[in-house]
Amino acid sequence: METKFNIIHESEKEIEVTLTPEDYTESLNKEVKKLEGKIEIKGFRKGKVPPQVIKRMYGESLQYEAAEEVVQKSFAEIVKGGTINPLPGTPRIVDLKFKPAEDLTYKVRYEVNPEIELKQYKGIEVEVDELVVSDSILAEELIKLYDGQSSREQVDTVDSDDLMLTLDIAKVLEDGSLDEKAGGKNMEVRLNNPNVNADIVANSQGKKAGDVFEFSFEDKHTHDHEDGSKEEHTVNFKYQAAIVKIEKINPPEKTEALFMELSNEECKTEDELREKIKKELQAYYDQRMEDLYLSKLEEKILNDYQFTPPASFLERYLNRLIEEEIEYRKKRKMPEVKRSDIAAAMRSRAERALRWFFVRENIVVEENLEVTPEKVTEVAENVSKTTGYPVDMLIQFYSGEKGFDEVKSRIFTDFLKSNNVKKLVSKAI
Repeated sequence: METKFNIIHESEKEIEVTLTPEDYTESLNKEVKKLEGKIEIKGFRKGKVPPQVIKRMYGESLQYEAAEEVVQKSFAEIVKGGTINPLPGTPRIVDLKFKPAEDLTYKVRYEVNPEIELKQYKGIEVEVDELVVSDSILAEELIKLYDGQSSREQVDTVDSDDLMLTLDIAKVLEDGSLDEKAGGKNMEVRLNNPNVNADIVANSQGKKAGDVFEFSFEDKHTHDHEDGSKEEHTVNFKYQAAIVKIEKINPPEKTEALFMELSNEECKTEDELREKIKKELQAYYDQRMEDLYLSKLEEKILNDYQFTPPASFLERYLNRLIEEEIEYRKKRKMPEVKRSDIAAAMRSRAERALRWFFVRENIVVEENLEVTPEKVTEVAENVSKTTGYPVDMLIQFYSGEKGFDEVKSRIFTDFLKSNNVKKLVSKAI
């Protein structure tokens, strides 16, 4: 027996096998006998049909059918011997050449886990904008809390900043017409919100319900060019606002009882409430920074690996994403989309996710990041601190099949974070 290997691409290979008559004749004859024993011809008992009758009726077709069985068994022996390691369900015969008493040749294509040569995945510096809770954001959150306890009184004219305006907003196009889709109906705008558009505050003064006014919005953004340079763009958009309703906000009396209610019985003063809100917002921003850091780090690592994932893996994963999207749209009563359109939109996302999966698995093996009982306990204790769930219950969950992957993911994430650098770039929010 002779074998030759061909690489189709990183995740698909081909084996070409040549069997001499000495290699396959005995096996072929056994398979022919099995097939002959299954033949039923009128006038003869099953399995007792004379060979000359079979040959006259079937010619050499039985030998060709038997040759296919020989090939299947030959390939199975090659796999069993450990020469190749095809992914289950992927081998397929792409060529079979057989003539009795001559060499039998066949080709089988099969998918494999891509062979990945690990590159840099440690010591990488990633810049992330530092998100810090600003005074304006904190003031806005306090206003929202107080508004939930405030009363409203409808008034005739916009004559102060302590008002809530209900507006119908439409974009003003270059020809002066309005695009109502680029705006919104019954949008509430609190004039003394520190983040509200300054034009709205200024241009609405003196207006009444039913009046209209215009305001502009400045959109600043950056374009990245292929040569690595950046170009800043500023675009001004004009909008028209029709005043539907004007309401005066009557804030609640700031008492200890109010602060306790707004803080879930934790704060007695406005300063304490402010500090609580600031702490919660910062915790949210910290998580956003951590998620962004890991996303950018993953992207930097993955840029060095441009291989093709196994087609069978890709199709299965893509089908799962498609089913999830279809179910998501059904639940939210969104318009139906063709399955083929969903597949086209999600294919690159699926390919990227699988590339990261294989890179991650290779790093896990290289760094021996095993899920041990000690690691399960460590993860359970950390999660218990943030969620309040009992450690014993979490250990039981993470020790099971459903929790295993989560522990494995946490171990890998902790490894990445401890072996790479997050550089915060100052930026107030």
